[in-house]
Amino acid sequence: MDIRVSMAAKRLGEVFPFEASEMLGVQQFGGRTIRFLAPLHVAGSFTFDGKAYVVEARADTVIAATCARCNQSLEEPYGFTMSERFVKDGAVDGETYPYTGDQLAISQALMDNLFLQLPIVSLCKPDCKGLCPVCGCDLNVQDCACNMQAAENPFSILTSLQEELKEV
Repeated sequence: MDIRVSMAAKRLGEVFPFEASEMLGVQQFGGRTIRFLAPLHVAGSFTFDGKAYVVEARADTVIAATCARCNQSLEEPYGFTMSERFVKDGAVDGETYPYTGDQLAISQALMDNLFLQLPIVSLCKPDCKGLCPVCGCDLNVQDCACNMQAAENPFSILTSLQEELKEV
């Protein structure tokens, strides 16, 4: 995504709105595959402060996700905000993005912010019960007859140790 900024260089401090949409392909980040089900819609503004362009924007899309508790597929609306500085040719210091000419290429800044603000896990609903650790059934759909206490608990030895200490 590019923003044409030629008019802002002559009007120091003035705010210019922009809006853009782009369908993104599958992305890989931190061992996670991110599929986009809707275009990334970006709306915001930019200003020139005499040294750099400051871009502030809100981006929204829908991503394909999997519930971390029950493993069901879901469509998750996802939005984030960003505020970034763009400086002329090579004056980048790790806190800013470069630009050349009269256009800001904001794609890298958008992707960086998208990944940094991506939720660690997705849930189909806040009170998702997940899967039974014994039989694997979806506890949102059905109750199972599994005895949760019957499952091997590596810490069960501590209970017996506690009982022995009470006797002493």
